[in-house]
Amino acid sequence: MLHFIYGDWESNEEHFAVVKRLVLETVRIFGSHRVMFASNFPVEKFLGTTLTRLFTSFARIASDLPSEADRANLFSGAARAAYRL
Repeated sequence: MLHFIYGDWESNEEHFAVVKRLVLETVRIFGSHRVMFASNFPVEKFLGTTLTRLFTSFARIASDLPSEADRANLFSGAARAAYRL
């Protein structure tokens, strides 16, 4: 749903910075154990992105998190907990 903030957020550095700030603020407020990266792919493909670019952008955002545990939560831990996997 990040495309609804800016459709070009992955390719426009100014827009990427806004989206990144919002994602990191969301993680700060709720904690990495309650936030997860997800996508609507392949719907995003119709919005002009690729799966590689999408997850590369997620990784760029996550690189500013304070710990590896926080990054792991966003990419898998929170989902495993939510879906009891």
